[in-house]
Amino acid sequence: MQLVDSFGIGNIFVNPNSGLLPTGATPFELKTISEISLDYKGKAVELRGQYLVPVDARIADVSFTGKFTIGTYSLNQLNNILFAGTLNVATPDNIVPDEAHTVPATSTYTITVSGASTFIEDLGVSYALTSGQFERVNSVTQAGQYSVNTSTGVYTFDVADASAAVQISYVNTLTTGASLSIPNNLQGQSPQFELAAWIPASAGATAGFNGYRFFACRATGAKILSGKNNDFNKIEVDFAVYCPVNANVGELIQTII
Repeated sequence: MQLVDSFGIGNIFVNPNSGLLPTGATPFELKTISEISLDYKGKAVELRGQYLVPVDARIADVSFTGKFTIGTYSLNQLNNILFAGTLNVATPDNIVPDEAHTVPATSTYTITVSGASTFIEDLGVSYALTSGQFERVNSVTQAGQYSVNTSTGVYTFDVADASAAVQISYVNTLTTGASLSIPNNLQGQSPQFELAAWIPASAGATAGFNGYRFFACRATGAKILSGKNNDFNKIEVDFAVYCPVNANVGELIQTII
């Protein structure tokens, strides 16, 4: 084999293949990968006697662990890696933030939100100009209060707030998109997947790729809510590799074209 080097991340593939799998488990490629790592680490066991340096040393308790960070993803991918839950693509929940309205100038001082026909839950009301928060009550008696009929999506305000610009936030359902219900699975129950990587070698006289495949991996943690100001939201997944009895842990690949 000729020596080759490689640069960058390349292509990473996940293939759910065992364990607690969701309905319709299918392989997929990770996109917009900002980082991936795989660490091989063991415990050094030393045989020591009267000498300063051990007379023998062995490695034990080896583990392969890693993580990947991605910037674009789908709920189906997260479900295949982490949750084995249920995807709702018929009437997924939809969060509507800060929908702009104006309280009518005359009675009855009510506002029907745009998503009233599929209204589920109220998430609060604020003044558009000051961001001051309204108080939800059963029956309005003063400025800064509102009530809501969760069956109709109709909000009622006090006469003192007539003509006020407000922002209403709520949850309704749509007929497009998806929502993922995360189950509380039994301990030890999660999807198993193969992780495969294709990393292009440097172009030149010896082009090719370096790669690896690990056949039995499980996610051991994830940072799902990692958004911060002035940056893209990313998801970081930690995983561990294991090896069933009489099987191979995985394989490293090097191809020259």
